[in-house]
Amino acid sequence: MTTVILARHGETVWNLEGRLQGHGNSGLSDLGRRQAEALAACLARREIDAVYSSDLQRALDTIEPYLKKTGKTVVPTAALREKCFGEWEGLGHRELEERYPELWHRYHKLREIHAPVPRGETWDEVEARTVGFVRSILAEHGPGKTILMVGHGGALRPIVLHALRAPLASLTHFSVDNAGLTEIHFKPPDDGRVVTLNDCSHLEGLR
Repeated sequence: MTTVILARHGETVWNLEGRLQGHGNSGLSDLGRRQAEALAACLARREIDAVYSSDLQRALDTIEPYLKKTGKTVVPTAALREKCFGEWEGLGHRELEERYPELWHRYHKLREIHAPVPRGETWDEVEARTVGFVRSILAEHGPGKTILMVGHGGALRPIVLHALRAPLASLTHFSVDNAGLTEIHFKPPDDGRVVTLNDCSHLEGLR
């Protein structure tokens, strides 16, 4: 069995402002930095063999306190990036309603996961790169290891659904919160069991 721990980045300024981030970036908020410290303290109690992170700065900033605390190194990868939102990146909900009323209604209100995002990724593309990455890591490290992956809500949810053998459309029905932890146990080659989902107990008392 291989253990995969998924961690979402801490809260960002754009999270607070309700702006879509995608491949764009916003720095961690004050709360996000405290979440990163709490995440580091929690993860430091685990035996972790390898650390992978989205190469977007908000994910790297989130895992930095853990790296400093443990002396471990991280492997950045574009495979764990957030879904690319193309023309929508950096825009808030009100701006999206004004500029793309029909598409935004389909995507945000009706939750049509296949509603096209102008110049953005499809969910099928996000699933292919994130699940493909997990499969490659499982094959590389093998049973008995614990692997940490730091990413984004849109990148981590398809991995959870893959473990559950659930349809991609289910991604709108559960949350992956800032600095939340999800643990999945995989039997070879990639038969997953979700042990914990979106555990935020280490963040209690931060707000």
